Amino acid sequence: MLTKPLRAPQVIVIEDDEMLLKDIVEYLNKKDVLTYGARDVKELEDLISSHLPKVFIVDIILPGENGLSIIARLRKNGFEGGVIVLSSMSRSDDQVSGYEKGADIYLTKETDLAVIEACTLRLLKKNFQEKMQNWSLDTVRRILQTPNETSVKITGREVHLLNVLMSSPGKTFSRTQLSNSEIALSVEEERRVDASISRLRAKVKTETGRDLPIEKDYGNGYTFAESGTII
Repeated sequence: MLTKPLRAPQVIVIEDDEMLLKDIVEYLNKKDVLTYGARDVKELEDLISSHLPKVFIVDIILPGENGLSIIARLRKNGFEGGVIVLSSMSRSDDQVSGYEKGADIYLTKETDLAVIEACTLRLLKKNFQEKMQNWSLDTVRRILQTPNETSVKITGREVHLLNVLMSSPGKTFSRTQLSNSEIALSVEEERRVDASISRLRAKVKTETGRDLPIEKDYGNGYTFAESGTII
């Protein structure tokens, strides 16, 4: 079941029942929710070493570390996305324990796949809305303003990169598109794009204290993950 994700998954399911895991992962992927599965904490660590999802679906009884411990550790490490418990343990005190550890929704394993999908989409929507913060790019004065109204002066090259990315928040742009090139870039040219974005992130963080919401989609390009206006 474990396959290294090429793109950041929206959902990771942690379930040691291979048939149930397969059913959930296939169902959500058919519904255009990019989902990967892990059977235990080792496979989970392999997945999240490169990509952190927006939502976790977690069984409680797992080999090695149990699901409640995994949830508590994710929350302690700062994960603010959605967590769904999917368990055969249905007593009220089990549910209370799940919520106390940081679960948003507690479902039993008898829950229909369509209901699991609905709960997942609800948490994905909530996660997106919470991230909807407005950045402002002034292309004439070459100024980027953060949602808390601090600003940073940027270069013409950085204006171009942000102008492309902020034109369609949530869309992934290739390095070729970010370079406004009509032909594929060489490896060296792609590295220049990576370096430019890395410097821009560092500048914004240093001068405003905010993390610039440019997310790297490995093998594909970059995405601006929050809302923004271009003036």
